[in-house]
Amino acid sequence: MIGKPIHAWVASAGTGGTLMGVYTAIKNYTKNVELHLVMPAELPYGSEQPPNDLKKYAGSGGFGLGRKQHFIEQEENLIEKQWTYSYEDTLYEMARFYKDTGIKIGTSAAANLLAAKQIGKEKGANFNVVTVFPDAGSIEEWSDVKNLVENRE
Repeated sequence: MIGKPIHAWVASAGTGGTLMGVYTAIKNYTKNVELHLVMPAELPYGSEQPPNDLKKYAGSGGFGLGRKQHFIEQEENLIEKQWTYSYEDTLYEMARFYKDTGIKIGTSAAANLLAAKQIGKEKGANFNVVTVFPDAGSIEEWSDVKNLVENRE
């Protein structure tokens, strides 16, 4: 644990196992923790849109046509808020984080970070937000980051 109370748990969801499993574990230590779901803007959780082939950040996303991940649907009433970020948003955050820290994160980690930062900004400095960085990004994602940054300059 972080040695301080956890006020919010934030994570992207593929199956929803990490989102809900970690939330359940945190609830063993602190009862008043907010649950925040992060999903790709291109196809969020519970979306009525049909599945699409738009690029989305890795490892996450809704199924489309209103279908929902089983692990999340069972307890979706616990979700404080669903945050959505586009693939491009996450690429920019990957680049920013790498520039600032020298550490590579992937698109789902970048989405988690964007949501965690926004929650922290809204709730204040004494509100402790915990998230996860599940990967360092794929070769394709880092190639897209490079192209995005070069085209911006």
